[in-house]
Amino acid sequence: MNVLLTLGGFISYCAKIIGGYIYVNGQISAEKNLVTCRKHWSSYIPVGIVEAMFFLIMIAGFASGDIGVGLGVFAVSTIVCGIWAASINSSYISLSTTSITGKVGLVKTVKLVAPISKIQNLSISNGLGGKIFGYHSVTVATAGTSKNEIVFKGVTNAELLQKAYIALENRVK
Repeated sequence: MNVLLTLGGFISYCAKIIGGYIYVNGQISAEKNLVTCRKHWSSYIPVGIVEAMFFLIMIAGFASGDIGVGLGVFAVSTIVCGIWAASINSSYISLSTTSITGKVGLVKTVKLVAPISKIQNLSISNGLGGKIFGYHSVTVATAGTSKNEIVFKGVTNAELLQKAYIALENRVK
């Protein structure tokens, strides 16, 4: 259990980008990135389970003497699980000195770009799995949107993001 918590903490630490500048068209912007949260490593577990199941089907295809089935399953599973993992890896939420930006998904993408002044609430929550592994769901409620809130599930550094947002919001007021 300690190894998982340590690994989760290490990944959380690696995902922090504090004091990094934001580049726009190759130029350093006056906007400064305070915190970036990415998906927790545990988000990849379902991908590994599906890949293991495809691997067993591939081995069964080879064992039955039908190499074509084994290779076909290998090709399909590699493509499907690769797209799935890339989708997980491309998701993030980031707080800068002027706005919150975020993106979820690779194929079906949901993007958020909201100035700090339009954010009504930023809340974090987690269940039992989140408490054990150290990930949270971040909900951003903005003014003027039809849905009013966007949820980023299973991210690291959510508490750091919330603290930085509160500090930034207090500085703006």
